[in-house]
Amino acid sequence: MHSLELARIATVIAAWSESLAVGSSQIPETALANFWMANRQRFELWNRGLTRFTELEKVGRSLAMRDWWLTHLAMIEEILISEILTRVMAAVGAMIDAKVANHTIEPLTQSVYHRHLEARNRVLRLLLFGRGSSVEEALRLNRLRRTAERWTDWLVGPLTARHPETLAFVIDRGRARTMAEGAEHRMQDGLFAATLAMTTGWQGLRHSLLGLAQFRPAMPNANRLVGEAALACLGPSLFDSLGVPRSEIGCRIELGESLECVPGSGPRAYHPLFRCEPIHSPPAMLLRWTN
Repeated sequence: MHSLELARIATVIAAWSESLAVGSSQIPETALANFWMANRQRFELWNRGLTRFTELEKVGRSLAMRDWWLTHLAMIEEILISEILTRVMAAVGAMIDAKVANHTIEPLTQSVYHRHLEARNRVLRLLLFGRGSSVEEALRLNRLRRTAERWTDWLVGPLTARHPETLAFVIDRGRARTMAEGAEHRMQDGLFAATLAMTTGWQGLRHSLLGLAQFRPAMPNANRLVGEAALACLGPSLFDSLGVPRSEIGCRIELGESLECVPGSGPRAYHPLFRCEPIHSPPAMLLRWTN
């Protein structure tokens, strides 16, 4: 699997993030554990490649460093592009655990997020001070980085309108606030917001990244495991009997968390409005029409 497919999965998860945030039971525990494990294995592969360059740099092997760039260029692109999915998953984890006392999702997504930041920082150091790369390659990778950052804010930014805790996972807070303007109005219709993110978002992201990334994936098997685990986080409870994802409003009504539902427990259950005795109106008198 190419890292561009991971960016596509990020658009899907961001599109249905409001439905996922309704309750922590929406994400299966096994899927989240597999997501953490798959990312850990991929981080180890990244670390081996980046450590190899550090060793070559210490001994000053210029030709070997040039060969390293030629063989690991796809890995650097993969680190920059797949960061989109990492930040989206971290934002969704923060959204879900912000409403519950027992944090079970955010620690795992935060762990993946911080490990990815470490790999990202090492890549940025290579772009600034690393030897062996050409000027054209460095400029192209820098454009790729800026494009991935812009699309990260496009996906995570609208979530900050209703979930301020997700602001920690954007790149540029000013740009994210701009993306969040009008997001509350668009998110009132969950189906519309999801369709917009999966169509317009993915098409624009694909065209902007396709010309900057190589077609050869660096670690297709590791990316496949990460992508499968991320998609598995969209649990069966998110879909209806026809396989259509439920909107945020539909999930809230089904779980009894909608304003239209009388709460059975929690602080809202003690509100005077819900403690009023039901009014039993007399049955309507049926009039019988006669000639």
